Amino acid sequence: MADRLNLVQADLGCWEPGETRFALVLSRLFWDAAIFHRACEAVMPGGVLAWESLALSGAEAGTASAKRRVKPGEPACLLPADFTVVHEGQGNCDSAPSRIMIARRSPLPGA
Repeated sequence: MADRLNLVQADLGCWEPGETRFALVLSRLFWDAAIFHRACEAVMPGGVLAWESLALSGAEAGTASAKRRVKPGEPACLLPADFTVVHEGQGNCDSAPSRIMIARRSPLPGA
C-alpha cells in the first residue's frame, strides 16, 4: 500500500501543486480563507477535504486572532459548488472550541 501513497506536507501559502490533485487534503487547527480555497482546488474529483479550525468566540471578535478563526457557518459556506459536506462537528483543542468539517468533491461524470 505504501507504494500507492504520496504524502505531501506543504505550506499551502507558497506550494504549487501544478496539475496534481489529491484523494485527501487535510488541515488541522489552521485557518486562512485564501489557503482554504487553494486546498479545495487540490482535491481530486471524488476526493475528500478534511478541515479543522479553531472557532471564533465572542471574546475574540475584533482581535488580531479573530482572522485565524472560523466564523459561524465557515468553512462549509465557502466550499465550491462541487463539494458536499458529509460531516460537520464541534471539537475542542486545549479548551478552545474548534469546528470540524469533512466534504467530498463530486466525481467526474461517468466515473
